[in-house]
Amino acid sequence: MNRFLTLFIVATLAAPAVFANGAGAMKEEIQSLRQQLQLLEQRLDAQSQQIEAQEMKTDRLTTIEEESLSYLQSLTQLKDLTDRITISGNLDILAQHTENDRVGGAAADDTNESDILIDQARLNLDVDVCENVQAYISLQYEDYDSGTYAGSGTTGSDTESALDDLHVDEAYITWAFSETFAPGETAMYLKAGQQFFPFGNVDDFGNFINDTLARQLYETRDTGALVGLTMDQFAASVFVFNGEDDETIDGSAFLDNQLETFGASLSYTHNEEDMGLKLGVSYLSNLYQAQNSTGGLGVGNYDDALPAVNLYGVLSMGQFSLSAEWVGAIDDADADDDPQGGGAEPEALSIEATIEVNIADRDITLAGKWEQNHDVDDFSTASAPVETVYGLSAGTDICENTRLTLNYEYQEASDDTAFDAAAGVQGGHAHWYGLELSVYF
Repeated sequence: MNRFLTLFIVATLAAPAVFANGAGAMKEEIQSLRQQLQLLEQRLDAQSQQIEAQEMKTDRLTTIEEESLSYLQSLTQLKDLTDRITISGNLDILAQHTENDRVGGAAADDTNESDILIDQARLNLDVDVCENVQAYISLQYEDYDSGTYAGSGTTGSDTESALDDLHVDEAYITWAFSETFAPGETAMYLKAGQQFFPFGNVDDFGNFINDTLARQLYETRDTGALVGLTMDQFAASVFVFNGEDDETIDGSAFLDNQLETFGASLSYTHNEEDMGLKLGVSYLSNLYQAQNSTGGLGVGNYDDALPAVNLYGVLSMGQFSLSAEWVGAIDDADADDDPQGGGAEPEALSIEATIEVNIADRDITLAGKWEQNHDVDDFSTASAPVETVYGLSAGTDICENTRLTLNYEYQEASDDTAFDAAAGVQGGHAHWYGLELSVYF
């Protein structure tokens, strides 16, 4: 009995201490749980912020990716466009000096002329429209008119203020009738628009600043159509255009509005490692329709068409080359079309020899030429044209795509037509000097 009482008393006295110890431990555990909960909330907040930042970063990356893709697509389209477009051109600045020696007439004083001008500024745009179609446009500016004494017209009147002289020189579309249209491969094509028709050696300009007398007589630019064929080393074409000069019937001029001027050409090209040869022949049904801005017959009206033939050849062997070109009417001109009334038969011949030499580690092109025309003066209504030309040329590349050319020409004027009508001058000669700086791209 006493034992049980003793145990009850001890238990009673010990219970508060036990409960007190348990409550403290529980309180500490609760406090620990609160701290862990706060840490967990902080971690959740940090993770939430990280997730939001990652989502913003992902959205930004998606936007950048979309913008980059759009930019790349634009670049691809631009590259495709630039791959199909070729831009080229040239700028020629000419310094010239002419010493005239006129013959006959009291007022036929010798004169000297000099100038610096833009010989030519040209911009070409060549577009591959599709696999078989190409478009070509060229804009050109020249800051002088046709001359009266120098062979190319470079001593003509000063027109540096004529800013409207910028014009479309060529604009045509070429449609190949086959999938391939490369040099040396068989292809047939149509070329329609304003173009230089292949009457003569229209692709080779030689090493002189002035156009040759032959080119001045035959060069033909007009709007029309040409059908061409290339096959191995041969090239052939036929072409037709309206022309600008008017025909005369029974002494009355009328608007010649017919596609009746036509021509044909045939050329042969052979190239080896140390030798090249090019031969060509062409026909034009009416030489009066040759539209050269610096020459031509320029009769204005004619009674009968004047058919003409052109022959040319170019031979190159190593550092040496020789070229010759002749153009002439097939028959005498109608007496009514000849201002002199003599039934002239105009023709012109140009010969040029070239050699490449190395002087002081610089490649220099030296060239000489002789030219002559016949009966062209009969069709001149102004001053006497140049009849004979002797020329020397030296040219070198001073850097990439930049060339410096020095020319001298001795030009003899025809003595059949007055050089200066007011002074009664007949013939004479001139010394022409030209220095041209050319950039081409």
